[in-house]
Amino acid sequence: MRKVTIGEVLRRERIHQGKKLSQIQKAIDIQVEYLEALENNDFDHLPSPFYARSFIKKYAWELGLDEKILLVAYENGSMVAYDEIEVDEEHGRTTRIERRKIKSYLPIFYFVLISLGILGSVGYFVWNYSTSHVSETPITTSSSSQEEKVSEETKQQEKLDISVATVDGVTYVTASGASESVELMINRSKETDTWVTVSETRAASGLALTANAPSFKEDLVTNYEFYIGLGDPNLVELTLNGQKVELENLPAEATTLVLRTSSATAQSSPASSSTASSVIEEVSQDTEVGLPSESLEE
Repeated sequence: MRKVTIGEVLRRERIHQGKKLSQIQKAIDIQVEYLEALENNDFDHLPSPFYARSFIKKYAWELGLDEKILLVAYENGSMVAYDEIEVDEEHGRTTRIERRKIKSYLPIFYFVLISLGILGSVGYFVWNYSTSHVSETPITTSSSSQEEKVSEETKQQEKLDISVATVDGVTYVTASGASESVELMINRSKETDTWVTVSETRAASGLALTANAPSFKEDLVTNYEFYIGLGDPNLVELTLNGQKVELENLPAEATTLVLRTSSATAQSSPASSSTASSVIEEVSQDTEVGLPSESLEE
């Protein structure tokens, strides 16, 4: 943008719009000689200053210019700030050299920066939340597994003091030294099916040991007396906390054992033969009722 005269502004804008003086004359009804005088800044050639101001105003209106700026320049005899226009008067073409305004991208930059900050904060919160919850779960599971492992190791480390004694035809098995419970395991040792009963357990009514279900396992409380019925002691293997109970000397027939579990290290003394005999008779009767021959055949 540079300073130009009023006439130069009018002439350059007319040429830029591709208009001729004759066209301007018809549009605003001003003689061509006066139009030329305006473009040449020859205001003295005009009838009077009044006409000069009137012609400038009409000419500016026709070209779409701000007549107030031109009139102020006329009154003050000053130049007009105007966009540079390269004029090719020979071919009647013009090229306006406009200075592009430099747009400010700061608001967009700040908006993007704030958005990224918000997204980053949300992402960090979600990541931290998910990480903390994922990390807590394995710790809990690991802690539970460790407790179970310690409990299992404690049970395995509890070596029992096991004794087997037969008094008046009654076989007593005493297991002492357990802290809380004793693990009873009865496995079928041969390929022949047999049966077992264990009082105060799920096998109290009798349980068949077959190829599909060859074992019975139960945790027994301490300081208690259990009655174990065996269809044939020679067909099973009995263990307490993983320790084998020797049953080789028992006859190959239905036998009832009296198992006593104790937390004390000393063995309990066997019961009287009369009491044991009555118990064995009672268990034998329960066994006959609980395990009919039809169930064993199945």
